[in-house]
Amino acid sequence: MLGSDGEVRTHKVSFSSETAGAKIFSFRIEPFADEVIKENNDSDTLVRVEDEKPPILYTEGEPRWEYGFVRRSVGDDKNLHLVTLLRQADGKFFRQGLEDPAVLEKGFPADKPELFGYKGLILGSVEASFFTFDQLRTIADFVGQRGGSLLVLGGKNSLAQGGYVNTPLEDVLPVNLRFGAGGVPAYQDLEYKVRLTGYGMQHPVTRLAAADDENRKRWAAVPSLVGLNPTVGAKPGATVLASVAGPEGRTGSPVVLAFQRFGRGRAAVLATASTWRWKMELDHRDNTHELFWKQMLRWLVSEVPDPVSIETEKHSFALEESVELRAEVNDSSFIHQNNAAVTAEIKAPSGRTTTVPLAWDVRHEGQYLASFKPVDEGIHEVTVTATQGSRSLGTARANVRIADSTEEYHGAALNAGLLKRLAADTKGRYYTPADLRTLPEDISFVDNGASRVEERDLWDMPVLFLLLVALMSTEWVARKRKGLA
Repeated sequence: MLGSDGEVRTHKVSFSSETAGAKIFSFRIEPFADEVIKENNDSDTLVRVEDEKPPILYTEGEPRWEYGFVRRSVGDDKNLHLVTLLRQADGKFFRQGLEDPAVLEKGFPADKPELFGYKGLILGSVEASFFTFDQLRTIADFVGQRGGSLLVLGGKNSLAQGGYVNTPLEDVLPVNLRFGAGGVPAYQDLEYKVRLTGYGMQHPVTRLAAADDENRKRWAAVPSLVGLNPTVGAKPGATVLASVAGPEGRTGSPVVLAFQRFGRGRAAVLATASTWRWKMELDHRDNTHELFWKQMLRWLVSEVPDPVSIETEKHSFALEESVELRAEVNDSSFIHQNNAAVTAEIKAPSGRTTTVPLAWDVRHEGQYLASFKPVDEGIHEVTVTATQGSRSLGTARANVRIADSTEEYHGAALNAGLLKRLAADTKGRYYTPADLRTLPEDISFVDNGASRVEERDLWDMPVLFLLLVALMSTEWVARKRKGLA
């Protein structure tokens, strides 16, 4: 249902695509019978569906139920690649999900190129002293510089209880870890129910059902959790998705799930390690646990950039418009590269391909620009390749749609404020229907500072005076010949 006059409502639609590639999704609202502008009742959006397996590294400090259940929950997802590193003893690790036996052979990545090869990072119950200071700083750069996503799970050796105060990760996390003079409290083995916040009810990680009522019912039926890492609450810029359920109206409930943006990436905290109970204490056909973790990991990597990326100002252009391309190029450590050779191959719907070189935009580090003029309507695929000498820096793909635009019909309502500002800036006047009666007199002369009124007698302008005399004389001669004078 639409809102009342002047009310804006957001309606979310859930759907999935069976195949990868560029898709156009069309949305339409049936117009009213007396609707004047019907063209803005339709809207198309271009979405590129990727069939990829973004790698996620999960490092766990001890064998525990959460580790095994998380692995099993996403094991059948063909679009998630979970690599796990489980510490069994000092210097000994159990590795799973590897595509190369040499990966993580020496434990947690020691440099940026190795760690930055992942798009998501999960830290379990592993104390800060497990990492070197350089590794902790690299994890912080993984989020802030690389644009990766970090999820920290609760546990006896996690967060403040794991000694992460005064480390490079303290600023990255969405929760406060400093308890002041009282010292850091221990990990709490309490049992509690989870309550979603208003934002949590709509967030893709915690949305177990499309309908709001069904989503509330499913979360009400979720078993209690056991175990919580105490924190000093969420940071000012953080978003809390779930907290410990308390008496109605209670504020300041302990944070269970929260996230925040940090630099180019984002960091989240799930201050417990007992979501496995959602699998063990519900009916075996219930998919709450699997759905939660699949959505969590997909969200973690959903906006993480690649070393080379390509974007356009918008997804749809008219045939007569020029399409502007902007690429960003980084190396494996995500350092901007200004001396790369960057080319774009544009494939039209007809199969015709055009190669366009991109030039470095001197105003921005690591960014390259180009434009092309399409000759066909339809969906074009743009493939950008960046090299540095004989070394490949990576490729990126995007799609643009070339079609007739109905953009002018959207937002067609009267914007009186904009018109008044334009009139004031151009020394003009804004008219309403009630003011139109004065319009003829007002437009007879507009004093804009560059015009002036000058009056002259007719005999002071010889050319016009002689022309007038000639016309009058011609008329007199004509009338004399015809006997009219």
